[in-house]
Amino acid sequence: MKHHVARITLETKTALAINTGKQDGVFDTSLVTDANGLPAIPATSITGVLRHLFKQFYGEESANTLFGFQKQSAQNHDDKGQISQLNISWGHLNDSKGKVIEGIDFEDKIASDKLLSSAFEQAMISPLIRDRTVSNSRGVSKNKFDVSILQQGHRFSFELSYWDKSQRESTDTTDDSLWEKALMTLFHPLFRLGSNTRNGLGAISIVQLQTRAFDLQEENDQQAYIEYTQTRTRNNLTGFEDKLNIYQTQAEEQTKKYLTKISLTLEPTGFWRFGQGNHPQKIDSNNKIPDLLPKMEESITWDNHKGKVGDLRLLIAASSIKGAIAHRVAFHANRLNNVWVEDFEKDQIATYNKSEECETVKRIFGYAANEKRTEDIDIDDKEIGHVGALIINDTYISFKEKEDLKVIMHNSIDRFTAGVRKGMLYSEEMVWGKNIELNIYLDESKLEDIDKKALHLALEDLAQGRLSLGARAAVGHGFFKDTQYQNPFDGTQGKAQEAQGEAQ
Repeated sequence: MKHHVARITLETKTALAINTGKQDGVFDTSLVTDANGLPAIPATSITGVLRHLFKQFYGEESANTLFGFQKQSAQNHDDKGQISQLNISWGHLNDSKGKVIEGIDFEDKIASDKLLSSAFEQAMISPLIRDRTVSNSRGVSKNKFDVSILQQGHRFSFELSYWDKSQRESTDTTDDSLWEKALMTLFHPLFRLGSNTRNGLGAISIVQLQTRAFDLQEENDQQAYIEYTQTRTRNNLTGFEDKLNIYQTQAEEQTKKYLTKISLTLEPTGFWRFGQGNHPQKIDSNNKIPDLLPKMEESITWDNHKGKVGDLRLLIAASSIKGAIAHRVAFHANRLNNVWVEDFEKDQIATYNKSEECETVKRIFGYAANEKRTEDIDIDDKEIGHVGALIINDTYISFKEKEDLKVIMHNSIDRFTAGVRKGMLYSEEMVWGKNIELNIYLDESKLEDIDKKALHLALEDLAQGRLSLGARAAVGHGFFKDTQYQNPFDGTQGKAQEAQGEAQ
């Protein structure tokens, strides 16, 4: 009989939103915490995502063998199933020294560690909030809600263990392939945790993976297994072997089979700003803090497994980019399908919703379940929802206050006299000259040819400066160019690059 154990540490590449699903009286959501009040990742969150991907990659039979299953017969009420061979622990936060916080820790330890105290404050005292809006077909906000998040860069550690089934059945051969595949799945870009994973949140990277196998037919391993079960601390890695690089390499090859990566380097043609922040860096000519600020967030940085709360960085929320691209994709999809506004009745124009009525948008960006369904409708007729095929991560950009941020003054003009309205002067802090590296992952297997064409045309509009991102597009801000953009679906050069070649 053989028992496999893996101790894994992950780092959040973007903000993490694993919420309780309950309001706290002020905000719409709150973070899941452990007994210490620190943010934590429930084992069910890890298991659910891991099983879903494992089933997608290796089939339902393999997923049932590894994760177990339950089947119930309505006729005779017999329950049939199999217990899971894989055990998964909760993910607990690491402190600034890279140690896992296990058990009940005293408040003074949390207070003395800046990384832990920052996480505790976000979870229990002053949540870090992402404001979200739902826009109608004309780009006007019709609903607002917020999501509580944990800042980017925190590390969590958890443990996977696996009983080799073939050994348990006393066969002469071993089959560790399911265990190997499960570990490799952890490295896939689709392995994302929490909510809003298609809106930039929940991206993770595995930074440590230590494994150990106990062959309980060997006397030495029997004694080692007893010692392991007695201590059971994830901070003790004695006897474990580092397998991080091995699984990373294997996962990179697996990723290419399932996802298409689209990379753009967006060079701004002027000023840009995303969101409304609350971290002013400059003052205007009146020694006043600007009224409009770019969105910024702190992140955790690590050096030799030592973590600290880092400097502020500019935040480009993936939801901002996704929303703009989705609107343009809907335009191109309707155009390619010869769907024109002239074909709509007046009341249809006012209620048109691209996320519900444009099939291309639904396939690329996903859609929610039909809230109007009732129990008497056949299950095959129900809208059960569908996750999007496109993934964009939040982007964080370092900046220099003197070089990269500028203050622009504005005034309001009287429509009658064309003069400046008294007391209506305001200012905004804008970003100047910072490129945005945009990486998009796409599952082409879920898309049709028209979807790919509409997405390419939307990205081409972005690359040629015809589609704005962020705020203040009406005054010329938020336009970018990428002269190296290529059609990701046929390898041909985009029109922007062709035009550049002709000019040269």
